[in-house]
Amino acid sequence: MNGYNGWENRETWAVALHLGCDESLYLAMKEMKALSKDWIELSEKIKNLFIDLRSEASSNPTIDVVNLLLDIGSFERVNFDEIAQSFFNDGDD
Repeated sequence: MNGYNGWENRETWAVALHLGCDESLYLAMKEMKALSKDWIELSEKIKNLFIDLRSEASSNPTIDVVNLLLDIGSFERVNFDEIAQSFFNDGDD
């Protein structure tokens, strides 16, 4: 298995780590989870959040957002479904 710290790959782990550890992202995750009917909907919301962050970094870069995106690396490798399933099923509301 080519996993990374229990996740599919390093990029997926990095997104999940930031969602769980960065206060503003964690609060956004909790709100998205509360507004999602299932993990599929949550996955799309998480993906859109990071697309928005990438867009923000292009138009109005802040050091925090740029560092976050550099830490994650390739968005094409992020398994947003795996992240959404994990957060949706964690029972922490």
